[in-house]
Amino acid sequence: MGEMPFYREFQGLDPKVKRLVTIVIVVSLWIPFVIHFVFKVPLGDKDINNPIVIALWVLVGLGVPLFIINGGMETLVTTTGIKVRQYWIFGTTIKYDKIKRVRKTEIKFKDVGGYGYRYSRKLGRCFVLHEGEALTFELEGHKKVTISTENRDRLLEAIKMFLPERVFREGEEKAKRVKFV
Repeated sequence: MGEMPFYREFQGLDPKVKRLVTIVIVVSLWIPFVIHFVFKVPLGDKDINNPIVIALWVLVGLGVPLFIINGGMETLVTTTGIKVRQYWIFGTTIKYDKIKRVRKTEIKFKDVGGYGYRYSRKLGRCFVLHEGEALTFELEGHKKVTISTENRDRLLEAIKMFLPERVFREGEEKAKRVKFV
């Protein structure tokens, strides 16, 4: 199944934001549905009594709010690496032996274009659920991964527990150092 996490952080959207988004989506999708099917008022000149249209309307009207309510981002620190999963769809594992540097960063939605799985030239691949504290991992091959976090210092302390093990590898002439900025 997987190894036991040493540190786990789950981030969800703010409950007020969840409610607001859900209400807006439900109202915008269900009011026309009720107007057309309950009050028999036509919505334009096309017939929308097609079962496929009705099924899609119901699926989107229920699915999108449920997706928003139940979604979130999970960050796990294990003995092999840092695992990030967002909304059951996007995820990655950052292996400790690939990390060259870890930086504390501040992230703003305008820097990455919103929340979710994003890409930024400055921050690399981004897993963002809120503005504010984040960690940017500079990896081998000039790749970057940025993870937003609610408690950057705790996440950094958990990661530091595993990085010193590989600072001086047996059999290597040069030590590979990890820099914390």
